Amino acid sequence: MLNAIDYLKTVGYTAEQAYMILGTAPIEGRVAGIVDIPNACCTVSIPTAIFNKDILPKKE
Repeated sequence: MLNAIDYLKTVGYTAEQAYMILGTAPIEGRVAGIVDIPNACCTVSIPTAIFNKDILPKKE
């Protein structure tokens, strides 16, 4: 969740706004892989349709 907050901050939201978005939006959290315990890979999926602007990463 902390990385999701940091990412939303890069697209123009404050930390408080990002926290509120993640706390109220229908997000999906998953444990993507447990290969090398204690290092697990966790992901958070945020529906892009809830945003008024494009939040997807840009190609450079």
